[in-house]
Amino acid sequence: MSRLFTIILGTIMILMPLAAFSDEGDDRKAQVLSLYKGYKTSLKSGDTEAALKLAEQMYA
Repeated sequence: MSRLFTIILGTIMILMPLAAFSDEGDDRKAQVLSLYKGYKTSLKSGDTEAALKLAEQMYA
């Protein structure tokens, strides 16, 4: 029982940081996607200054 508990606890300790990083990656994807949508809208409306600012934020 003690060994099983140690193995389970060790597995959880190893996987927890990976789960935290995967959540950050999803947030970054959502942020870039919203910036890209704003970028496309700015280009369609002819506002190149706003489009350049959004492009800089996407690639930062």
